[in-house]
Amino acid sequence: MSNSKKLCTYPLIGEVSYICKSGLKRVSLRVNAYGDVRVSMPPFISFKYAEEFMLSNGEWIIEKKGRSFLGKNLIDNDSIHTRYHTITLFEDSQSTGIRVIQSNNQARIHYPLTMAKNDPAVREVLKKVVEHTYMKEAKDDLPLRTANLAAAHGFSFRRVSISRATTRWGSCSPENNIRLSLHLMRLPDHLVDYVIIHELCHTVEKNHGINFWKLMNEHCNGHARQLAREIKEYHAY
Repeated sequence: MSNSKKLCTYPLIGEVSYICKSGLKRVSLRVNAYGDVRVSMPPFISFKYAEEFMLSNGEWIIEKKGRSFLGKNLIDNDSIHTRYHTITLFEDSQSTGIRVIQSNNQARIHYPLTMAKNDPAVREVLKKVVEHTYMKEAKDDLPLRTANLAAAHGFSFRRVSISRATTRWGSCSPENNIRLSLHLMRLPDHLVDYVIIHELCHTVEKNHGINFWKLMNEHCNGHARQLAREIKEYHAY
C-alpha cells in the first residue's frame, strides 16, 4: 500500500481515507472542518493495524465529526450561513440525483427522497459548495482588507493569495508574499485582522522572537497575546 490511498466506509463513522506515504514515522488520525476522516500511515504499517487504530478512536471520531463545521450546522437545521451567502439542503421529491441551484447569494442543494442529508454523497457536494463559497468570499474580501491594514499600519508586501490551508491561518514568505486561508472567513472580524497583522509583522520580523511580539503589540493596541490565546479557540481544520 506504499504511497497510495484507500477509501473505506464504516457504520456511524462514514467514509475514511487511508493515506500511505513514505517518510512518515507513525499512524496519525485527523478529522477536518468538514468532518472528513483521514488516517495517515507509513509504508511499514499494515492496513489492518491502521484500521484497528482508527476503530479504537471511533467514539472520538464521531464526536469530532459532530463538532465539525458541517456537523454542527446540520444537526438542527438544513442551512449553512457563510458571511455573505446561505447554502440550503432541500429534500426534493422531483429529484433523481443531487443538483445545485445557485442565484445571487443563495445556493440550494437538492437531493432525492432516497437519500438523507447526511448521506456521504450529499455531504461531499455540500463540502464542495461551502468551500467554493468561502473561496469566492475570501478572494473578494481578504486582499483588500490586507491592503487597507497595511496602509493603516505602515507595512508593505508583494501580493496576497488565498489557499485552502487547514493547518494554518496564514503565512508570509521570505519575499513578503502573504498567503491566507479561506477558512479565515469563518472567524470574527477582529481575529481576521489579527491574523493579517500577524503576517504583515512577518514582513519585518521573520520569526516569533521578542521583537516580533513587541511589533505585534504596537499594532494590536497591546492585546497581541490576548488575541493569540483567543484564536486558539478556533480551528481551520
